[in-house]
Amino acid sequence: MAALSALAVLTACGATRTAAPVRPPTRPTATHPSHPRGASPNTAAVLAGAQLFRHVCYYCHGPQGQGDNNHSGAPALWGPNSPLVADPSLVGSLSTLARLTAFIHQNMPLAPVNGVAAAGLTLQQAHDAAVFIRHQDGHD
Repeated sequence: MAALSALAVLTACGATRTAAPVRPPTRPTATHPSHPRGASPNTAAVLAGAQLFRHVCYYCHGPQGQGDNNHSGAPALWGPNSPLVADPSLVGSLSTLARLTAFIHQNMPLAPVNGVAAAGLTLQQAHDAAVFIRHQDGHD
């Protein structure tokens, strides 16, 4: 039951969304989560996931991935406040790349954002987002 509650929190992203202003790319830094840390075996997926995050995911999860952007109720995606890290009931449900990818593919975004329909991410986009999210917590 706790896992289902956590899944509900992960999908509580709010109603219709409007696009945020598009900002020009900035120079990557180690401290800004939308710019991945160093190279890994999944570098292409991490970079694609970072781009997707800046285009879609930020709206609910915030520009730093720490959730509750625009009072959406969305959780942090990485770090100690993330249910993916802090909630032991999610171990086995969203803790693997494959399961996180499937969850994102089936559920995100919750409502349309920047031309992406609700639950409209492709499987590749969901995979890239999951790799990017896990990369922020050091899972490569």
